[in-house]
Amino acid sequence: MHEIIYPTNDEIISIVIDYIKNSIYKYAILIDGEWGSGKTWFIKNMLMPEINKYIKNIIKNDLQYKKTVYLSLNGLESINEISAKLFFSIIPEDKRTITKNLSSILNTFLKGRNVNINVNDIGNLLSSFVNISEYIIIFDDLERCKCDIAETLGFINGFVEHNNTKIILVANESEIEVSDSYTEPLKYIAATQKSIAIEKQTEGSFTIEQIKERIDKMFKEESKYDRIKEKLIGQTIKYRPDLNKIIPALIKDNIDEKNFLYRLLLQEQGNFIKLMQNDCSYNFRTFQFFLSIIIKLDKLIRKVKYEEKDEYEKIIKIVIKYCFHISFIFYQIGRA
Repeated sequence: MHEIIYPTNDEIISIVIDYIKNSIYKYAILIDGEWGSGKTWFIKNMLMPEINKYIKNIIKNDLQYKKTVYLSLNGLESINEISAKLFFSIIPEDKRTITKNLSSILNTFLKGRNVNINVNDIGNLLSSFVNISEYIIIFDDLERCKCDIAETLGFINGFVEHNNTKIILVANESEIEVSDSYTEPLKYIAATQKSIAIEKQTEGSFTIEQIKERIDKMFKEESKYDRIKEKLIGQTIKYRPDLNKIIPALIKDNIDEKNFLYRLLLQEQGNFIKLMQNDCSYNFRTFQFFLSIIIKLDKLIRKVKYEEKDEYEKIIKIVIKYCFHISFIFYQIGRA
């Protein structure tokens, strides 16, 4: 098994900037990371500001990139819904009055009426108002989109192929649904039949893991997702949060720098990071959960009247230490 290589945050930013510069061939890139790893936080707080900083200073073939457009696919149920959301994310406000008539058409899409508009023409529709090639589009939460994955990627591929648009996909790739809901139950039934010999037979019933392994061996074939991915995605970047950057950033984002708690947490960040790394836990939300608890506890502790001036400091230091351990264990158990 090949060891997974996780680039640092700075390396990912550099890879993306190089991708934006590249004009040799057309493709999208995928940033792949587990749920709770902080992909969206990284995209919005680190990657997008760096992209926008870069594109303000370049002109390529007389084309000035305007901005990065972020679009979450979470919960979207149709290509029409995706296209409508993208449409209004890109159209400038000063041109939206022109699109009032079009908005009624898009609203018709969302109500599920039978409007026959080829989704491949969406790029041409947008081009009537903006040059879509001037935008870098980030599609987040690909695995949470309720559309058929093949249709979704086919729609996105239209922008790459026909409009030469720079596309960044963000997903937990292992959670992308690629199975056929109609044939999946039949596969499970077939895989439980001992009369079908694949490996050395074992006594008793198959475990869930064994059944899944048998399905993989019996029905091994390239999925629709794999076929389209090969055509659309030119590079996959494995993401894992850089705790040395994210932990202090989260502390700064959530606690006033004048607060004594702020300084204490920064002093303890090395211990937080060490524990998470030792447990191989890079779940972004674990630390967010801890912060939410310690902030509440700190407010309660501050309300107590202490005899000694430094008594609060002694107490909060102990509370921080044990609160992190308890929060860490509690959150891990809750996700188990």
